[in-house]
Amino acid sequence: MAMAYPLPKEKRLTPDEFETLQMAGPDQRYEFHDGKEWEMEGTTIRHNRIVRNISAALDSFFLTGSCFVVTENVRLAYDRNRYQYYPDMMVVCNASGKGIQVH
Repeated sequence: MAMAYPLPKEKRLTPDEFETLQMAGPDQRYEFHDGKEWEMEGTTIRHNRIVRNISAALDSFFLTGSCFVVTENVRLAYDRNRYQYYPDMMVVCNASGKGIQVH
């Protein structure tokens, strides 16, 4: 009869350890979800054009207000940095808002 062994526990990173990982490999981006890092894949030209077109439309909509659009290379962190993502785009209306950090 085969013996069963418990699987090793997965190491979870702290937000500070994740920040170190981000700085060590600037050519590769990761997203962070409650202690686990996820390597991000590259994108396609089609995807990039869609993001750019929607971003341009949103930029013109928010032109006169206090909101603005940021795309792909801006990291969003919230819940004491437990969650950190690179959304395709986001509209920022209160960059100094409680609990939200845009890097």
